[in-house]
Amino acid sequence: MSMDHINGMLSRKRDLLRTGTKKRGRSGITIEAIARRLGDGHDTVARLVSGMFVLDQAKEARIFDISDRYPGKRFYFSHLYTALTRPGYRDFLGLSDEWRIDDPMPNPVPKSHLENLKASSRLALRLQV
Repeated sequence: MSMDHINGMLSRKRDLLRTGTKKRGRSGITIEAIARRLGDGHDTVARLVSGMFVLDQAKEARIFDISDRYPGKRFYFSHLYTALTRPGYRDFLGLSDEWRIDDPMPNPVPKSHLENLKASSRLALRLQV
């Protein structure tokens, strides 16, 4: 599967999710409803969406793009959405403890913490070697 194909799929999903999660988006379904249908009892769907919004924000701010990774290396998205469950990492990015409870929303990292997002992105790139 090409990166263009993956980016296209993610773009369409982002468009559906940008309207909010408890509110019904254009698709007519909420993230909570999707999670229930999938039998998600561990907030996996919300964590994936939250991670996607952080990754989108990094890309839009020109901090990090998946294509920045080393040639031939995979981007381990699970590392990002798992790190976002850790209080220390959330604090580093300026995300409140309530952030995990709230609905995932676009651009979650405050502008005052974008340099920290940049630093953590650079570290992640180095760890991929």
